[in-house]
Amino acid sequence: MTTILPTDLISNKKLMVLNIGDIVECRTCFEEILTGEVMAFEHENQNKILVLKIPSSSPSSTCNITCLNLEFCSDVNVIQEMPDSTSNTNINLPDINTNKLEERVNLAVKERKNLIEAYKSGVSSDGISLYLSLIRTMQVFFSIKRKSNLLTN
Repeated sequence: MTTILPTDLISNKKLMVLNIGDIVECRTCFEEILTGEVMAFEHENQNKILVLKIPSSSPSSTCNITCLNLEFCSDVNVIQEMPDSTSNTNINLPDINTNKLEERVNLAVKERKNLIEAYKSGVSSDGISLYLSLIRTMQVFFSIKRKSNLLTN
């Protein structure tokens, strides 16, 4: 088990870089001890940030993701290092589905435009909340027309 003091993480003389997958134990300035797997470690900026995946206290298999500013940690202990055979260079990230991202953006823009139109046309807050719940449950968009357009048609 390697002990790293925050001054070792911050000083340029002895900068120890934590690898993704390492199991570390951190003591915060509130004397809270957090143990988890390193998800991300940023050491080049002014703030030294460590992102940990900590098993949840609930019985489900979920995890809590915690961001720590290492300037507010009294010490960091490496409990288990990531084996060299599974180092960061061998991790292949999945391809980003840009079409799916574009669909999500277009859907969000369409929803916002409909909400703006609803506010402009004078729909009550109850009507807007009903509209939002219909969108969430039925995934259906309705066009909202102005009252003046309804009177002329």
